[in-house]
Amino acid sequence: MFGKPKQESEESSRSKASSENSEQLGDRQRLVAFTDPLHKSIPPSETSSVSSPPPKPPVRLPARGGRSAIRVKSVEQEDDSDVDESRTVSIFIDRIYIPEFSRLLHPSFDDVKVYVDWFFLDYPLEESRTPQAINIPRIPDSPGLFAYKKEFQLSKRRVALLEQWLELGNRLDFTLITEGEDSEELAVAQLELSRTATDETTTIQFLDINGEHYADLDLIVSYSPQIFDCLKS
Repeated sequence: MFGKPKQESEESSRSKASSENSEQLGDRQRLVAFTDPLHKSIPPSETSSVSSPPPKPPVRLPARGGRSAIRVKSVEQEDDSDVDESRTVSIFIDRIYIPEFSRLLHPSFDDVKVYVDWFFLDYPLEESRTPQAINIPRIPDSPGLFAYKKEFQLSKRRVALLEQWLELGNRLDFTLITEGEDSEELAVAQLELSRTATDETTTIQFLDINGEHYADLDLIVSYSPQIFDCLKS
């Protein structure tokens, strides 16, 4: 008989609490609700909408250029006026031989003339070539004569360059070339330089790019006895 009023009191309390929670939720929803999109309700700033920097007056460049940030290496004029007969390198192109199974014995080379050029230090090619071309020998191991001697009188600078070649093991390259407007490099030969070059004949082989043996060349490379003395002072 006394339990019913207690039950009604509890239901009344829960109803009141639910009503208060609904009111608080409604208040929170009203606090965060926007009538318009946010990006429309906040106008853009005039300064922030500008993407480029403010204009500046043009800078007048001087008539003459200033110093560059790029370093340019100055090239000194090479002085080779101090050449001396006591600093002479001689290259004697003696004769050429065609081995028995060389491609150069083919009839297509019957009327072909060849000459020899080489690359020595930094001399121009015009000074490193046999002046006359000769017919390719048609009989195996029968010599074709160049008999050309070229002497190079070296400056101190080129003597130092020669010594550098020797230290690095550089080789003297020779090329066998056909004469004419349609000249062709047939084969290449190399000579290992020695610090004490003598007057002895050396034979080197001309080989093509595939290593095929084309010809043999007899030559002599010699130096003056005191050629390197200038580097000691």
